[in-house]
Amino acid sequence: MDSFKLASSCIRPSGADRITLARGVYRLVRWSPPPVNWRKINVNACWRRNFLCGNIGIVVRDSYSGCNVVRSVRVHAFTIEMVEALAVLEGCLLANNLQLLEVVIESDAQVIMRSLNSLSLSCDWDLFPNLIPVLEIGRSFQSCSWSWVLRATNRAADFVARNISPEMCGFSWVVRPPSSLVGILNKDGLPCPPL
Repeated sequence: MDSFKLASSCIRPSGADRITLARGVYRLVRWSPPPVNWRKINVNACWRRNFLCGNIGIVVRDSYSGCNVVRSVRVHAFTIEMVEALAVLEGCLLANNLQLLEVVIESDAQVIMRSLNSLSLSCDWDLFPNLIPVLEIGRSFQSCSWSWVLRATNRAADFVARNISPEMCGFSWVVRPPSSLVGILNKDGLPCPPL
């Protein structure tokens, strides 16, 4: 019965898939692909207060909605904001290592994205050391934009951050990701490899 519920949840929109515009009026919210020849790097983080550590999830997708890279990273951090800033940094480092030229970095961490988009880089002092290298790497791309998105459109990176240990991420994920991640990618309307 549990597998039936999981399969059904991938087909029917849930409360997390929609936003309320007015009483009884909803809009479905989905991940959208980047412009042609660009890559979209979705990042998210989860933090374990008791252990002062967190996991970062990174999902790189192309303009044809193809999932190119899935990565999980474990970090030590004192706050969730610090883990979110490190998630953006890890996403930028990965994009740089992949020698991508045109990227959109997406996160549901509004404070971090707002800081990166403001000229003054107004943020908490403890985030500043992590955001300076993010901006430096961002300048190395031909084109780079920082985008805040709703949590519902960042589900794939959230899933990786919450459920996948860094040891489990491998090259085979590009060809054959875990079935639980395939369900999330399908909800985003993306073509996915067969199970």
